[in-house]
Amino acid sequence: MPDPKHSGERLGYDGLYKMVKKVAASATTEELKPHHFRHSFGNTITRAGVDPLYGKELMGIKTDKVYRRYTQGSLKQAAAQAYLRAIGEDEGDDQI
Repeated sequence: MPDPKHSGERLGYDGLYKMVKKVAASATTEELKPHHFRHSFGNTITRAGVDPLYGKELMGIKTDKVYRRYTQGSLKQAAAQAYLRAIGEDEGDDQI
């Protein structure tokens, strides 16, 4: 099989998986998988305020339910920050 870098073809999931696993091994974190990047991207665009309609398009997702699954980390964080603002506390406060 020719090297995708030199053949002009897109890197497939298997090639990406192998690359990520090599990086994870060198960083001493074996739990990293290519799919984690999909969740990271979804959370990043959600935190940046991208409209969910556009976010779904960017990620190639058709349903709201699946999009929420990918972005629930940022939604939970946003909910926690909204709660802290509502009670007059900032997340960074060291008050007891």
